[in-house]
Amino acid sequence: MSNTDAQTSFASLVVGPPVTDPINPLMGATSISPNLIELHGRKALVFAFGNLAVRAEGDFVLRYRVADILAGTGIDGVFPIQAICYGGPFHVFSTKDFPGYEASTELTKTLSVWGAQVNVREHRRRRRGKKDAAPAVTKPLYTTAPLDRDIVADSERRRRRRAGY
Repeated sequence: MSNTDAQTSFASLVVGPPVTDPINPLMGATSISPNLIELHGRKALVFAFGNLAVRAEGDFVLRYRVADILAGTGIDGVFPIQAICYGGPFHVFSTKDFPGYEASTELTKTLSVWGAQVNVREHRRRRRGKKDAAPAVTKPLYTTAPLDRDIVADSERRRRRRAGY
């Protein structure tokens, strides 16, 4: 493993050949501590990246690396890598094509109970179709007249609905 490879983030994208683009498509926490959980009567250390997102559309596989930060730093302040593994392939949809969220799995719910910061959804949330979309405002967007309270309240309700409140 080269010194340059060891300096990249602990969770990184692997798409075919190595990505040489300097813009990192990952957003959020790429370095985390493990959670000790019990699932099906067995204890396990789990690294749950609950606050990690991919900014690019496409198919990806994540590479995970485990480092012992208590072992001290090596040359140039790099932690020694203890293990490397790869996750399963996944697809990132464009906003337009996103089908909605699935209900949380048993593993996700267990991670939440044991203190991992993950999003738990009881029910599947599908994307609304055009028939279900809120009606468009027919008044001009820019006006010199004061805004009607109903339009402001309606746009606030739509904003909250989109944000999941």
